Amino acid sequence: MDRESALRAFVRVSELGSFSRAANSLGLSRAAVTTQVKNLEAELGKALFFRTTRSVRLTSDGEALLAGARLALDGLDSVFAGKGRGGAPRGHVRIAAPAAYSATFLGNAVFRFLEKEPAVSVTLVTPDRPVDLVEERIDLEFTIGEVPNPLLVAWKIGSVRSILCASPSFLKKHGIPKTAEDLEGLPLVAGAFPLPEWKLAKESDGRAFTVKPFGRFSSPNTILVTQAARAGCGVALLPDRGAAPFIESGELVPVLPEYGTDPLPVYATSVSRNLSAPARAFLEFVRNEMQRSGVNRRAPVA
Repeated sequence: MDRESALRAFVRVSELGSFSRAANSLGLSRAAVTTQVKNLEAELGKALFFRTTRSVRLTSDGEALLAGARLALDGLDSVFAGKGRGGAPRGHVRIAAPAAYSATFLGNAVFRFLEKEPAVSVTLVTPDRPVDLVEERIDLEFTIGEVPNPLLVAWKIGSVRSILCASPSFLKKHGIPKTAEDLEGLPLVAGAFPLPEWKLAKESDGRAFTVKPFGRFSSPNTILVTQAARAGCGVALLPDRGAAPFIESGELVPVLPEYGTDPLPVYATSVSRNLSAPARAFLEFVRNEMQRSGVNRRAPVA
């Protein structure tokens, strides 16, 4: 029995709760994965899963094995998986991320990573729908806010803040808000970043104020929300890094800069802790890039 392959099959089945999904993610047949797990159970003399027609879940012996199996595979992956000559990562990485985050930060991080790691290639997709990491063979998905699936493995790599902005033409027409209460009488561009309401706090004294955005235009797409704000449709709450270039160009003006929002966490997620060497190298690169480039800080207010 190939113990490494059997452990990988066991770990993937435990993470996905399905022999079929585990087989698909490993590029194997369901029969092959089932045989590997059965052989592992036979060698250990223990049942590792409770199996029914509707579910697969770990036994107590399976739960006891899982942590050790992950640790062993992490060690093997760090030595062998995807390593080229001299220990450099080699291979392909498939990444999914929101379009706005990709356009304002992640895309440039990918380009710098490719320059640093010539033996690695990357596919970056920006779907406007939930992603099935297994079916679409995504190594890493980057999300802003809470992790949508608690079964995924998540690494927090940083955080982003949002700032209120509007176009100069909008402020000339409607006036400049002096307090958070003034927002209630203004058209607001509702989006999803992913905030159902705006929770603002005055930085000088911590006084909180909640705004439920309502206006003539709304979109879950942050790029479109930014375009709407630039076009004068209303005040928008935008990611600081995405708004910064338009503030610098004068197309947007910060509104109520003394009010801030709580930072939103940025996570990288995967179906497994056992990342390939190129995927793990990219994860660490992006984490360092976020810290180096100041993504975690608020954009300068002009």
